[in-house]
Amino acid sequence: MPRKPLQRKRVVAPGVLTSFEQIWQLSESEQRQWHRLRLDFVVYYYDPLWKAMWGRCGEAENYLSLGNKVFPIRAGMRILVEGLIQPAKGPTVEEPKVTVLAESAPLEVLSTQGRVGETDRFSKRLVTVEGLVERQTIRDSNHMEVGLIADDRLVTMELLLKSDEVVAAEGCGRSGPRRLFRPDRSGRRRPKIELWVQRKEDVEILGSLDRDKRFDVPAVLIRQLPETGSDKLCASSARCRRST
Repeated sequence: MPRKPLQRKRVVAPGVLTSFEQIWQLSESEQRQWHRLRLDFVVYYYDPLWKAMWGRCGEAENYLSLGNKVFPIRAGMRILVEGLIQPAKGPTVEEPKVTVLAESAPLEVLSTQGRVGETDRFSKRLVTVEGLVERQTIRDSNHMEVGLIADDRLVTMELLLKSDEVVAAEGCGRSGPRRLFRPDRSGRRRPKIELWVQRKEDVEILGSLDRDKRFDVPAVLIRQLPETGSDKLCASSARCRRST
Protein backbone atom coordinates (compact mmCIF):
# COMPACT_ATOMS: atom_id res chain seq x y z
CA MET A 1 0.00 0.00 0.00
CA PRO A 2 1.52 3.33 -1.07
CA ARG A 3 2.42 5.73 1.68
CA LYS A 4 0.78 9.13 1.81
CA PRO A 5 3.23 12.01 1.35
CA LEU A 6 4.13 13.66 4.62
CA GLN A 7 2.67 17.12 5.02
CA ARG A 8 5.12 19.69 6.23
CA LYS A 9 3.98 21.33 9.42
CA ARG A 10 3.79 25.10 9.24
CA VAL A 11 6.13 26.95 11.56
CA VAL A 12 4.23 29.98 12.80
CA ALA A 13 5.99 33.10 14.06
CA PRO A 14 5.09 34.29 17.55
CA GLY A 15 2.56 37.08 17.99
CA VAL A 16 -0.55 38.10 16.04
CA LEU A 17 -0.85 40.61 13.18
CA THR A 18 -3.82 42.91 13.74
CA SER A 19 -3.39 45.54 11.00
CA PHE A 20 -2.22 45.95 7.40
CA GLU A 21 0.45 48.36 8.63
CA GLN A 22 2.03 45.57 10.69
CA ILE A 23 2.11 43.33 7.59
CA TRP A 24 3.71 46.07 5.46
CA GLN A 25 6.40 46.71 8.10
CA LEU A 26 7.64 43.10 8.14
CA SER A 27 11.16 42.53 6.89
CA GLU A 28 11.79 40.41 3.80
CA SER A 29 12.68 37.36 5.87
CA GLU A 30 9.67 37.87 8.15
CA GLN A 31 7.36 38.03 5.14
CA ARG A 32 8.44 34.50 4.21
CA GLN A 33 7.25 33.23 7.59
CA TRP A 34 3.74 32.22 8.57
CA HIS A 35 1.92 34.58 10.92
CA ARG A 36 -1.32 34.47 12.83
CA LEU A 37 -3.77 37.09 11.59
CA ARG A 38 -6.64 38.78 13.40
CA LEU A 39 -8.19 41.73 11.53
CA ASP A 40 -11.20 43.87 12.43
CA PHE A 41 -12.33 44.40 8.84
CA VAL A 42 -15.07 46.48 7.15
CA VAL A 43 -16.10 44.87 3.85
CA TYR A 44 -16.31 47.05 0.73
CA TYR A 45 -16.56 44.23 -1.82
CA TYR A 46 -16.68 40.44 -1.60
CA ASP A 47 -16.60 37.99 -4.51
CA PRO A 48 -16.15 34.36 -3.41
CA LEU A 49 -16.12 33.21 -7.05
CA TRP A 50 -13.01 35.26 -7.87
CA LYS A 51 -11.75 34.83 -4.27
CA ALA A 52 -11.50 38.59 -3.79
CA MET A 53 -12.36 40.83 -0.87
CA TRP A 54 -11.62 44.53 -0.45
CA GLY A 55 -12.17 46.60 2.65
CA ARG A 56 -10.78 48.62 5.51
CA CYS A 57 -8.94 47.71 8.68
CA GLY A 58 -8.36 50.75 10.88
CA GLU A 59 -7.33 53.58 8.54
CA ALA A 60 -5.91 51.34 5.79
CA GLU A 61 -7.80 49.98 2.78
CA ASN A 62 -6.53 46.82 1.15
CA TYR A 63 -7.26 43.47 -0.48
CA LEU A 64 -7.62 40.04 1.13
CA SER A 65 -8.45 36.60 -0.21
CA LEU A 66 -10.17 33.94 1.86
CA GLY A 67 -9.24 31.24 -0.64
CA ASN A 68 -11.74 28.59 -1.69
CA LYS A 69 -13.86 28.86 1.42
CA VAL A 70 -17.16 30.74 0.97
CA PHE A 71 -18.64 32.85 3.77
CA PRO A 72 -22.04 34.62 4.06
CA ILE A 73 -20.38 38.03 3.79
CA ARG A 74 -22.03 41.17 2.37
CA ALA A 75 -20.61 44.56 1.48
CA GLY A 76 -20.95 46.92 4.45
CA MET A 77 -20.46 44.28 7.13
CA ARG A 78 -17.88 44.61 9.88
CA ILE A 79 -16.19 41.24 10.40
CA LEU A 80 -13.36 39.65 12.32
CA VAL A 81 -10.97 37.73 10.03
CA GLU A 82 -8.72 35.14 11.69
CA GLY A 83 -6.28 32.70 10.15
CA LEU A 84 -2.71 32.28 8.94
CA ILE A 85 -0.91 34.39 6.34
CA GLN A 86 2.46 34.22 4.59
CA PRO A 87 2.81 37.76 3.17
CA ALA A 88 5.57 36.84 0.69
CA LYS A 89 3.07 34.63 -1.15
CA GLY A 90 0.31 37.22 -1.23
CA PRO A 91 -2.65 38.33 0.91
CA THR A 92 -4.37 34.92 1.04
CA VAL A 93 -5.63 33.85 4.47
CA GLU A 94 -5.22 30.12 5.14
CA GLU A 95 -7.54 28.28 7.51
CA PRO A 96 -9.78 31.38 7.58
CA LYS A 97 -12.41 31.97 10.21
CA VAL A 98 -14.92 34.84 9.91
CA THR A 99 -17.06 36.27 12.70
CA VAL A 100 -19.68 38.95 11.95
CA LEU A 101 -19.23 41.85 14.38
CA ALA A 102 -21.90 44.12 12.85
CA GLU A 103 -24.35 43.70 9.98
CA SER A 104 -23.58 47.23 8.77
CA ALA A 105 -20.83 49.74 9.46
CA PRO A 106 -20.53 53.47 8.66
CA LEU A 107 -19.10 53.93 5.17
CA GLU A 108 -17.70 57.03 3.49
CA VAL A 109 -18.56 57.25 -0.21
CA LEU A 110 -16.68 59.74 -2.40
CA SER A 111 -17.95 61.35 -5.61
CA THR A 112 -15.50 61.26 -8.52
CA GLN A 113 -17.47 63.72 -10.68
CA GLY A 114 -15.01 65.90 -12.59
CA ARG A 115 -12.05 64.26 -10.81
CA VAL A 116 -12.04 60.61 -11.88
CA GLY A 117 -8.41 60.99 -13.01
CA GLU A 118 -7.25 61.64 -9.42
CA THR A 119 -6.41 57.98 -8.95
CA ASP A 120 -4.28 58.42 -5.84
CA ARG A 121 -7.19 60.10 -4.07
CA PHE A 122 -9.77 57.43 -4.93
CA SER A 123 -7.66 54.26 -5.00
CA LYS A 124 -9.32 51.43 -3.00
CA ARG A 125 -12.08 53.78 -1.83
CA LEU A 126 -15.84 53.55 -2.15
CA VAL A 127 -17.02 55.95 -4.84
CA THR A 128 -19.77 56.96 -7.24
CA VAL A 129 -18.85 57.28 -10.92
CA GLU A 130 -21.08 58.72 -13.63
CA GLY A 131 -20.32 58.07 -17.30
CA LEU A 132 -21.39 56.89 -20.73
CA VAL A 133 -21.58 53.15 -21.36
CA GLU A 134 -19.60 52.27 -24.49
CA ARG A 135 -19.54 48.48 -24.27
CA GLN A 136 -20.56 45.53 -22.12
CA THR A 137 -19.31 41.96 -22.13
CA ILE A 138 -20.46 38.90 -20.21
CA ARG A 139 -17.31 37.44 -18.64
CA ASP A 140 -19.12 34.37 -17.27
CA SER A 141 -22.50 33.55 -15.76
CA ASN A 142 -21.64 35.58 -12.67
CA HIS A 143 -19.67 38.56 -14.02
CA MET A 144 -20.21 41.37 -16.53
CA GLU A 145 -17.56 43.82 -17.71
CA VAL A 146 -18.82 47.29 -18.66
CA GLY A 147 -16.75 50.04 -20.25
CA LEU A 148 -17.61 53.58 -19.09
CA ILE A 149 -16.37 56.90 -20.43
CA ALA A 150 -16.09 59.27 -17.47
CA ASP A 151 -14.32 62.65 -17.65
CA ASP A 152 -12.57 61.55 -20.91
CA ARG A 153 -11.18 58.45 -19.13
CA LEU A 154 -12.05 54.82 -19.77
CA VAL A 155 -13.29 53.11 -16.61
CA THR A 156 -13.64 49.32 -16.60
CA MET A 157 -16.50 48.24 -14.37
CA GLU A 158 -16.54 44.65 -13.10
CA LEU A 159 -20.11 43.88 -12.05
CA LEU A 160 -20.89 40.82 -9.93
CA LEU A 161 -24.13 39.15 -11.03
CA LYS A 162 -26.23 36.38 -9.64
CA SER A 163 -25.84 33.23 -11.70
CA ASP A 164 -27.43 33.43 -15.18
CA GLU A 165 -28.74 36.98 -14.68
CA VAL A 166 -27.86 39.67 -17.22
CA VAL A 167 -28.00 43.43 -16.70
CA ALA A 168 -29.26 45.64 -19.53
CA ALA A 169 -27.11 48.77 -19.59
CA GLU A 170 -26.88 51.26 -22.41
CA GLY A 171 -26.62 55.02 -22.82
CA CYS A 172 -25.78 56.96 -19.67
CA GLY A 173 -25.10 55.18 -16.44
CA ARG A 174 -23.88 55.75 -12.94
CA SER A 175 -22.52 53.27 -10.47
CA GLY A 176 -24.09 54.06 -7.14
CA PRO A 177 -22.62 54.06 -3.63
CA ARG A 178 -20.36 51.37 -2.24
CA ARG A 179 -18.39 50.80 -5.45
CA LEU A 180 -14.70 50.11 -5.16
CA PHE A 181 -12.29 52.29 -7.18
CA ARG A 182 -9.08 50.50 -8.15
CA PRO A 183 -6.40 52.00 -10.46
CA ASP A 184 -4.12 49.41 -12.09
CA ARG A 185 -0.83 51.19 -12.77
CA SER A 186 1.19 48.34 -14.34
CA GLY A 187 3.77 50.77 -15.71
CA ARG A 188 1.27 52.89 -17.64
CA ARG A 189 1.58 56.67 -17.77
CA ARG A 190 -2.13 56.96 -17.07
CA PRO A 191 -3.25 54.07 -14.84
CA LYS A 192 -6.10 51.85 -15.94
CA ILE A 193 -9.13 52.52 -13.73
CA GLU A 194 -11.21 49.60 -12.50
CA LEU A 195 -14.52 49.84 -10.66
CA TRP A 196 -15.69 46.76 -8.76
CA VAL A 197 -19.47 46.70 -8.24
CA GLN A 198 -21.09 44.28 -5.79
CA ARG A 199 -24.69 44.19 -7.10
CA LYS A 200 -26.64 45.16 -10.20
CA GLU A 201 -28.89 47.27 -7.92
CA ASP A 202 -25.89 49.56 -7.42
CA VAL A 203 -25.99 50.58 -11.11
CA GLU A 204 -28.49 53.30 -11.99
CA ILE A 205 -29.49 54.04 -15.60
CA LEU A 206 -29.76 57.82 -15.95
CA GLY A 207 -30.78 58.06 -19.60
CA SER A 208 -29.85 57.30 -23.18
CA LEU A 209 -28.02 59.39 -25.78
CA ASP A 210 -30.89 59.13 -28.26
CA ARG A 211 -33.11 60.87 -25.68
CA ASP A 212 -30.52 63.35 -24.39
CA LYS A 213 -31.76 66.92 -24.93
CA ARG A 214 -28.21 68.10 -25.54
CA PHE A 215 -28.33 66.26 -28.85
CA ASP A 216 -31.80 67.46 -29.86
CA VAL A 217 -30.42 69.80 -32.54
CA PRO A 218 -30.99 70.28 -36.29
CA ALA A 219 -29.27 67.91 -38.69
CA VAL A 220 -26.32 69.35 -40.64
CA LEU A 221 -24.67 68.01 -43.78
CA ILE A 222 -21.17 66.69 -43.19
CA ARG A 223 -19.66 69.16 -45.70
CA GLN A 224 -21.17 72.02 -43.65
CA LEU A 225 -19.64 70.89 -40.35
CA PRO A 226 -16.62 73.28 -40.53
CA GLU A 227 -19.06 76.20 -40.76
CA THR A 228 -20.85 75.31 -37.52
CA GLY A 229 -17.84 76.04 -35.27
CA SER A 230 -16.00 73.70 -32.94
CA ASP A 231 -18.08 74.71 -29.91
CA LYS A 232 -21.47 73.82 -31.45
CA LEU A 233 -23.38 70.55 -31.18
CA CYS A 234 -25.04 69.24 -34.31
CA ALA A 235 -26.63 66.09 -35.68
CA SER A 236 -25.53 64.67 -39.01
CA SER A 237 -26.16 61.77 -41.35
CA ALA A 238 -24.08 60.05 -43.99
CA ARG A 239 -24.60 57.76 -46.94
CA CYS A 240 -22.17 54.96 -47.68
CA ARG A 241 -21.57 53.06 -50.91
CA ARG A 242 -20.64 49.44 -50.52
CA SER A 243 -18.13 48.09 -53.03
CA THR A 244 -18.48 44.52 -54.22
